Amino acid sequence: LICIWRCKNNNFFDKGFVSTISLFIFFVGVSFIPLSFGPLNKFKQNMGVATEKKNTLDAVLALYNISYDISTTISKDVHGIESCKSTLEVKLPPEFKYQP
Repeated sequence: LICIWRCKNNNFFDKGFVSTISLFIFFVGVSFIPLSFGPLNKFKQNMGVATEKKNTLDAVLALYNISYDISTTISKDVHGIESCKSTLEVKLPPEFKYQP
């Protein structure tokens, strides 16, 4: 059955139509890869910078015996709109006199 089909359509495969279309689809698909990995790489770079800054801040605060706690709550309302509420609690050592 395959031999009969190939023999009937032999001129179709000789023109390179099937390989041209498949290569075109392949290269179009490959051209979208940078579009998908570009934002991911940018996110990773920004997270690396933010982590480095946070570690530096933690080291400086540890020198002065200052600690902090961040709590974040994300909630959705009936319509699916997300709202975010963050609280920052700073714990100062007793010898530190803070006057607002």
